[in-house]
Amino acid sequence: MTHEQFYEFCQANRDLRIERTADAEVIVMPPASSDIGDCNFNLAIFTPICPDFVMALRSASDSLTTLQAKMQEYIDNSALLGWLIDRKQQKVYLYCPNQLPEILENPEAVSGDPKLPGFALQIQNIW
Repeated sequence: MTHEQFYEFCQANRDLRIERTADAEVIVMPPASSDIGDCNFNLAIFTPICPDFVMALRSASDSLTTLQAKMQEYIDNSALLGWLIDRKQQKVYLYCPNQLPEILENPEAVSGDPKLPGFALQIQNIW
């Protein structure tokens, strides 16, 4: 599927969560609940390149293993920092290149230092 065909497919299926892996595999997922969808919308921007920083919120229908693999895929494709926020278990998984993920248990805030100097996310409203 070309980029244009993928874009048209997404436009024709706006109610679905559609993603494409680095290997061009198309993944169709069930719609996120409204509170997760709203949070993800506020955190994400659609772009066909790998961003330097990625943040993902786990919804009730998301598999933790699948999301962890997706975060590792971002890191493997040159993302510098990734945060996987698991609201259910109140954990934040921090991903950086050439390191095992660091797990924070019920943090009040998550700091982007040193990759994003001065950036911190207050987690209380996300739990």
